[in-house]
Amino acid sequence: MRWLLASAQHHPTHGGIGTYVACFVDAAIEAGWTVDLITRPSDRLPRGATIHAITTEDMTDKFAARIPTLRRIERIRPYRYALWSRAVARRLLTLPRTFDAIEFVDCQAEGFASLTSSRVRQHVGTTPMVVHAHTPMFLEESIQSADQSRFGRVIYHAWEREALAAADGVLCTSHLLGKYLETRQAPWRVPYPIRAGDDAPSTAERDESILLVGAVQPRKGVDVWARSCNRVLRTRPRAHAFLIGMDTPTGPDGTSMAAFTKQLVDRDYRDRFHIVGALPHAEVVARMDRASLVVVPSRFESFSFVAAEALDRGTPIIVSDGVGIAEHVSGLERVPVDDVEALAAAQIAVLESPRRSAAIAIAARATMLRTCSAAEHLRQRVAFIEALPAPAAPADNDGLDRLDAFVASIEAEERAASVLSSATS
Repeated sequence: MRWLLASAQHHPTHGGIGTYVACFVDAAIEAGWTVDLITRPSDRLPRGATIHAITTEDMTDKFAARIPTLRRIERIRPYRYALWSRAVARRLLTLPRTFDAIEFVDCQAEGFASLTSSRVRQHVGTTPMVVHAHTPMFLEESIQSADQSRFGRVIYHAWEREALAAADGVLCTSHLLGKYLETRQAPWRVPYPIRAGDDAPSTAERDESILLVGAVQPRKGVDVWARSCNRVLRTRPRAHAFLIGMDTPTGPDGTSMAAFTKQLVDRDYRDRFHIVGALPHAEVVARMDRASLVVVPSRFESFSFVAAEALDRGTPIIVSDGVGIAEHVSGLERVPVDDVEALAAAQIAVLESPRRSAAIAIAARATMLRTCSAAEHLRQRVAFIEALPAPAAPADNDGLDRLDAFVASIEAEERAASVLSSATS
């Protein structure tokens, strides 16, 4: 197979999509596939793929001076997403028609211009163009209760929906996500390719630490976990809780979510509830090796690479029933979303029975490495492509033209706002 993938994110430091891209490229190259990747330039590009690096204007040094005005008119997000989406489409028009499939990730409507462009459709001919859905922003920001009228959300959410509807097929990792997607045909569920790490699961004695790894935001259930830690830390006086991840301004009224989360822990236990911030991947794995437990209490998670990595280390995990990995790995400890008491009780039970918990984790790891193997992932992809109907007819309303007009309109609005600001200052 020769596969073309378009994704600005391509490394685990970029989050779940970056982790997926790195895992897929490794698995496909090892299986003898040819992989082309349209992405942003970096020093962490996946090895083995043919890279088509794109630099858009917002990646240049001079763009910094434009950011305040674009933020003031609340158009910086859709403007930057439009720059990237149209750049991807333009690059695609320069590539030969030699691919078995062309894939776009769903977040930030990366494939919008290509999927809705008559020029691109005509150029690729019968090559299917598909979307791999991870968690579109229209879903994530709905779960976060974000104000839909602010920051151009209505604009780029519409692009994401149009891209999904225009795709010849949609891949997703779980039924949990698939039910939220508006597609022409049912999404094809394929788990991420998970392979065993280079090292065997840790057999070292574990300290009584509990980890939550991920961006500090409401979707990750960090507030529910903080509340549950009041009972856990009271019951287990030697336990420590560690929140590892980048802070976000998703607390009340746009404040620090990390600071808000810390305040949910009783003063008597705050010295054992640690806000760590983002850490290098190697250090996160080292902490997983020592931890007694990793929790994933997300309100929504289409899969969870954090859970997969913890299991690969042989570390016990608890997931909410809003986490998609449980569809592929049976026997996981699950609790209802937003249930503080159930989450607290489950954590205490793991800490009180470390041998039993370790045995469950090792059994779940074996299941995961079988059901989420690279070979199974690639087999499912081939079956997906072979089952697709003929590609859709070229769109009449060219999405590439629409983004050109959109970018021009934002730049005109930006100039007018700059003139007004200068006149009133």
